[in-house]
Formats: sequence, structure tokens, C-alpha cells
Amino acid sequence: MVRKKVVLDEYERTRSHVYKHPKPVSAIIATITATLAELGLLTQGSLGYLMELTAPKLFAIMEKEGYVKRGMNHKELVKKAMEFLGFDEGSYEIEEHGNELKLRVVTEKCVIDPKSVGGVELKGTLCPLPFMIASFLMINDNRNWEVVTERRGAHVYVVKKENGKCEMTLKVA
Repeated sequence: MVRKKVVLDEYERTRSHVYKHPKPVSAIIATITATLAELGLLTQGSLGYLMELTAPKLFAIMEKEGYVKRGMNHKELVKKAMEFLGFDEGSYEIEEHGNELKLRVVTEKCVIDPKSVGGVELKGTLCPLPFMIASFLMINDNRNWEVVTERRGAHVYVVKKENGKCEMTLKVA
């Protein structure tokens, strides 16, 4: 049974943090991610694993809806995936060099960020994009794409935040 006080308190706490207007599917992703993190049930590592299991289903949906097809150009694939996820053109940039792909998302325009959309304060990163996009690339070209990580103390980061952008790097292993 849902408790009225819990629901109303959570609403009051969250509405002061939320400042974006994402599409419904993006809002659902961000708020579920934020809630699970607040409950201590989700870390960047477990989210990465979850995205590796979820991304094939999303790829199949995108393929059926005509967004993507296997074997397409990497940049075009990522662009179509970002469109499917609700990102506006201009809210991200894609750079590819050989076996490496960088995706930079304007932090304030990220529609699935658990902090700005979901209203949660995080100590590290909690981003589904790196593992989701790496999985899409694996399905696309049948190569082993991995997320480049950076260890800082006890934390492992998959996103580098600087100059108002979140940057993730993916490479063929």
C-alpha cells in the first residue's frame, strides 16, 4: 500500500530540484534511476550491467520502428539512438576516431540525467548512456565495444564532466 505521507513528502522534496521538461519516456528513465539510487539499490556498476541487458531490447524496438538497422554508420546510429531517447539535436556531439567514439552531452540539456530530471543528489556518476550506446554499437557491428573508465580513489567514473558537458568514451576492445 502506498503511504500518502511518503508520496507527498517525496513530491515536495523533488519538485524543488527538477527543472527540465523531458519527454515522458526520458522522465521515466531519469526518475526511476534517481529513486533506485536514493534507495541504495543502484550504482553506476549495476546500472551499466542493467543497460547491457536492456540495450538489446531497445535496439530491437528502434530497429522495428525504423530508427536504426544493423551495419549502419556509427555516428548515424548514435544520432538515431539519441533521437529515440528524446535528446534534441544540438544537445550532444559525436566524435569518432578509428576504434574510439566520444559522446558529449550538454549537461543542462540531458533528458535522462537522474540529478537534473530525477531530482537526486549524487556523489559520483549514474549515467545509463555509456553502456547503452556501447551495447548498441556491439549489436551494430558485432565488435566488442567497452566503456572507458577512470578510477579516482574508491570511485570509478564512466563520464567526465567538464565545461558544462558530460563526456563518455567508448572504444573497441
